[in-house]
Amino acid sequence: MTRTTLPAPGPLVRARAYLGRAAAIGVAMARFAKLGRKDGVDNGVRAFRALGREIGGALRGRGGDRDCTLCGWSGERFGPIYYVDSYREDTLCYACGSTDRVRLLPLFCRDTLAPFFGEKRRRVLDIGPLSNSRRFFPDDVDYVSFDLYAPHAMVRGDLVAAPFADATFDLWVCFHVLDLIEDDDRAMRELYRILAPGGVGLLDNAMNWNAPTEEYGRARPEEAMHRRRYGHDLPDRLRKIGFEVEIVDVERTFDEATRARYGIHPRKFLVCKKPSAGAA
Repeated sequence: MTRTTLPAPGPLVRARAYLGRAAAIGVAMARFAKLGRKDGVDNGVRAFRALGREIGGALRGRGGDRDCTLCGWSGERFGPIYYVDSYREDTLCYACGSTDRVRLLPLFCRDTLAPFFGEKRRRVLDIGPLSNSRRFFPDDVDYVSFDLYAPHAMVRGDLVAAPFADATFDLWVCFHVLDLIEDDDRAMRELYRILAPGGVGLLDNAMNWNAPTEEYGRARPEEAMHRRRYGHDLPDRLRKIGFEVEIVDVERTFDEATRARYGIHPRKFLVCKKPSAGAA
């Protein structure tokens, strides 16, 4: 794998990023301390210590072992991230705030999907976009971002009734969106409808591969308003709609050195293909 070459952010951007990470960890520690969650406080302390090591390394001029595929930041290690009830080191980009699942997308599009993008000019739909996720894709694509709430989305709307004609897009990306939607079956059918024959969809959600999907029955505020935790039955649900589904294991797709350089942790996501016209 080749290294991404993007302009590195300046010192002020890095300083704001460090302070932002420290503030976020502090808020999380205070919240869990108030709730009496000792494990949360302990994780917060670990996160602060890791942050201190990263800042110290940056001030001493160390770095270069990690690269961000999104913004070009380079450093000794990525920063720690503090989730609702868990903690992970070497995950968060200090400059742009991207996590490993975000950095995975431009890496996968640039390398694994290079032949797909090279065939012709592609029409791409980015569902639930980040403010800078246009950079995930090659320059010569027709890009549309779509979301119900995001102010930076080019098109606003609900995925259960997507405002696009049949077979509009050659590729869509839908990361951590379906688990927020009440009628996810209808949303999956819309994803199939708007994808052109031969097109590709990249799908990721919070998953438990060792159990079937767990429906919560409501949006859980403590889990970022997720309505369910998907399980090993999700690929079969998509196949019943008509998709050809491939489970992509990051550990098998990228070698260890590449995963380490870009801070990509072990995970699996789905590549959903719509059969070409006339396929049996």
